[in-house]
Amino acid sequence: MTSSRRLATDDWETHVESSYTPTPGLSASDGRTPASDAAEVGLQLRTSIHEYAALLAGATATEPYEALTATPTMVLSETEVAGLVDFTPHYEPCRWPETSSRGAPRFIRETVHTEAAGTARESLLAGPQREMTQGGVQGEPSIGAFVDGWLSVNASSHESVTNCSPGDPHFRGHPHDATGPVVVADPEGNGSKESITNAGALIIAANRAHRADAHLLVITPTAEAADWARDVLTVPYVRRRGDAVELYTLPKSIHTTRGDVLVAPRCSEPVFWTVSDTGDRALYQGDRCLGSGPVTEPLGSYPFESPRARRQDGSLSVSTHDGDIQAEFGTDAALYDEYRVVQRPILPVQPLFCADVTVAHRVGSSLHEPPVPFQQFEETSGGRHRRHRNRALSEFLELYTHRAPGRTTAGTSTAPRFVDQLASWYDGHSTRAPIWPFVRSQMDRRRGECEITDDGALTGYAWWTPARTLSLDLAHGRAGEPAVDRSNNN
Repeated sequence: MTSSRRLATDDWETHVESSYTPTPGLSASDGRTPASDAAEVGLQLRTSIHEYAALLAGATATEPYEALTATPTMVLSETEVAGLVDFTPHYEPCRWPETSSRGAPRFIRETVHTEAAGTARESLLAGPQREMTQGGVQGEPSIGAFVDGWLSVNASSHESVTNCSPGDPHFRGHPHDATGPVVVADPEGNGSKESITNAGALIIAANRAHRADAHLLVITPTAEAADWARDVLTVPYVRRRGDAVELYTLPKSIHTTRGDVLVAPRCSEPVFWTVSDTGDRALYQGDRCLGSGPVTEPLGSYPFESPRARRQDGSLSVSTHDGDIQAEFGTDAALYDEYRVVQRPILPVQPLFCADVTVAHRVGSSLHEPPVPFQQFEETSGGRHRRHRNRALSEFLELYTHRAPGRTTAGTSTAPRFVDQLASWYDGHSTRAPIWPFVRSQMDRRRGECEITDDGALTGYAWWTPARTLSLDLAHGRAGEPAVDRSNNN
């Protein structure tokens, strides 16, 4: 039997595209015999971190082997496992080296296989966080209590944050950042302050962490919730709409300069917000624009044509933008049966959040990061490395940039940190070799259209979000609002 590592080392050689070898990939040692598909897969198995990442997440990691006539696992009975793996209860004090920023790990009981006679097992395994030390044995704690316990075990220090507003951290301090923010996110949550249930609030948390130069840890109760959070932070807008993108919103109301609240009839088409590549933020209902303005101005200053609600003399009235009263209501409930509040749009201050955010979900008494998807950019027939990287680069440009014709020189760079952002995004979507060495050579072919500068910026293109230098109040739609927020979440 020859392993893929031995085969790639002794019998095959890798090469890049050149005038002598026009097809990058593997060839036999004579340089002429092309490698088989199985050998290509063998090289990927030799260099890929997919299997390691998947096993850390508790997955089987069988995808890379599907094209081969072999499986990477074997099925063992309980007796066979006991014969292969010697189980020794860990009762002695841990002598793990400690530092000022990292304490010794705490061992958490998941399942009791064998009880050692003559030991005070309960007292030895008990710890300061009962939810953690009894994990998998006693009742399940809430997600907030679990995160509090997990941070007590895994972070050098942490603190709970009370009286959270949307996007505020629930805790501070975690293994990646001693004072960094920690939020609990669950799109299926009950709407309490214990977790973030809204994409807009999650982007607010990421914006604040980025501006504070902090690492954000997002913890979710399920793998599905982790996928949702990762998708929102990786592509922090809803969809493309021509030259604009549709923004996520926060269920908070928008006040005009007179203090009225913007509303829309429930029987009409839903309203949505967009931001254009020229930096204009606009409110739409179907194809009709109800108001717009530059992102550098407060929302309340925009000339809206949508209805607005006002409380006066104990009643609620809805009027047109010209002031004509359309309807009156005796209660809030009656008003919101017929009208919905126009929610605040949330602008990300980064085109994407990858390098400074970690998303993980709860599995028993531990946290798992979602595994890296395997062969994200491969063609169905199994593409070579260059086609793979070209597809990745094209997708990145489509998702996060727009053309900025006429700005193609180093002095007018329009997409700063392009190479850094691309590299962090690619590393989260592929287990292949880093993409950055390929990017410069690929962009060299587009001279006159764009250029990679010495500091890794991309000219000729601009990031999709125009909020990189905005204040957080403007990006979050809070600038210029009244001191008393009379928002309604309906």
